[in-house]
Amino acid sequence: MNCMRAFVSVVEAGSFAGAARMVNVSPSVITKRINQLEDHLDAELLRRSTRQLTITDLGAAYYERCARVLSEIDEARSAVHSMNWELAGLLRISCTSSFASRYLVQDVCEFQLKHPQLRIDFRQNDYIYNPIAEGYDLCIQTRDILSDVITKRLIARLHRLMIATPEYLKKYGKPKHPTDLARHRIAFNNFVTPKMEIELTGRHEKIDVPISPVLLTNSIWLLKCAVLDGECIAVIPIFYFADELAAGTVVPVLDNYRLPSAELSAYYRRSHHVPMKVRSFLNFISSVYQPTPPWIAPILESTPELGSHFV
Repeated sequence: MNCMRAFVSVVEAGSFAGAARMVNVSPSVITKRINQLEDHLDAELLRRSTRQLTITDLGAAYYERCARVLSEIDEARSAVHSMNWELAGLLRISCTSSFASRYLVQDVCEFQLKHPQLRIDFRQNDYIYNPIAEGYDLCIQTRDILSDVITKRLIARLHRLMIATPEYLKKYGKPKHPTDLARHRIAFNNFVTPKMEIELTGRHEKIDVPISPVLLTNSIWLLKCAVLDGECIAVIPIFYFADELAAGTVVPVLDNYRLPSAELSAYYRRSHHVPMKVRSFLNFISSVYQPTPPWIAPILESTPELGSHFV
C-alpha cells in the first residue's frame, strides 16, 4: 500500500521530489517504492528521462484504480476512528489571508471545539495552491486550479465595491461617472486584478477605466488603512468592510455601477469517497455562508440601496 501511495503521489505531484514532500519522505524512498511496484506488477508505470516524467497508458489506468482503492481505505479508517461523528486525525486547511483573518479563523475554532479529537493545521496565505501538491486536505481560495484530480465547492460569492470615507469625498469631491476617477487618488490591489484598470458595469454601459494608482499593493490591510486615513478610494471585497459600511465610516462610490465579483471555493482531491473530516468541515462552513453570507444583512439594513450589488 505504501508503494501504491507513492505512485499516486508522483502522478498527482508531477515529480518524485514533489511526491516526497507530500508524504514526508526522501525522494530516494519514493524511487525505491515505485521500482518495487513496477517489479511487482511486471509493468512500466512511469517513463523517466533526465528532463521529463510521463505516465504510461498502463500507469494511467492503474492510477485511477489506486486512487479509488486508497480513498476507500482512508474512508474506512476514518469511519473506525469517527464513530458517532467524533472526527479524529489531522485536517490540513489553507485559506486566502483576507478571508481567513476576517471570518474563517472563527469558524475553524468553532469546528475544532465541536470535534475535540480532531487536530487542525490551518495556514493563511496569498497564493493559489494545489491542495494535493502542497499537502492540504482543502484549500479555500478565489482562483481555479486546472487539474483533473481536483474538485471544488463554492463557499461564498465575494462581491466588490468601490468605497471612500466621507472625509475623502468632502476633500476631493465625489465621482459622478467612471471617467471622473482619472483625477482621484486610487489605492489598488494588483494581486486580485493585475490590469491597471477598473471594470464597471452600469445600467446602460460597461466601461474599463484606466487608472494610475497612488498606492499599489497586494495587501488588503494596507488598502484598508489607506481608505480609513481618508486619502484614497479603493475597490474592496464587501465582506472586509461590512462593519464600516454598516456604521457609515465608509460610503459607496459610484454605487450605480457594479464591479465583477469573485467566487470563494474550497478545492480538494476529486474522489467518490471524500474523507469524513473534509465533508464535515465543508458542510459546516457552507451552513455559515450559504445561502446568504452573514455580512450582507447588516449592510442592507443601513444601506438598502446596495441590494443590487448582491444579485
